[in-house]
Amino acid sequence: VFLAPVPPLRLRQRDIIPLAEHLIARLTGLNRAIRMRDDVKKTLVGYSWPGNVRELRNELERVTLRLGRSRSVVEASDLSIPGMDAHRLPASNGRAPNAATITIPEGGMPLEQLEREIFEHTLRMFDGQQTKAAKALGMKYTTFRFRAKRVGVL
Repeated sequence: VFLAPVPPLRLRQRDIIPLAEHLIARLTGLNRAIRMRDDVKKTLVGYSWPGNVRELRNELERVTLRLGRSRSVVEASDLSIPGMDAHRLPASNGRAPNAATITIPEGGMPLEQLEREIFEHTLRMFDGQQTKAAKALGMKYTTFRFRAKRVGVL
């Protein structure tokens, strides 16, 4: 078994629109061209997606059902993201306050070292509170503890 850690969708904003377009194509069938207005794209990118890809897929399923067969453009009114305002990302630069920038040297760096830095920074952000750090990284507390121990943070 090979574990491939994938960051939460909120940290991969550039992937949201291509993923949404792919999901819409799968949901509606390849014979039907559905496009999203720019305000819909901004809304999708500006949402933190606490349910990750599964939540995005469910939302797009609802949207395609609302469109029916007669419409081919997704409008902002078609979206029904629950608690949208509570999960909106900061508008300034799309990064959360206290967000870290991790620079990977030209020669690369081991994934374990990268994970260690992420866990250390997140724990500092939340004054060592593991439950809050786990939630910020979009993982269960038990998963957080297991992975943090594995990379030597706990």
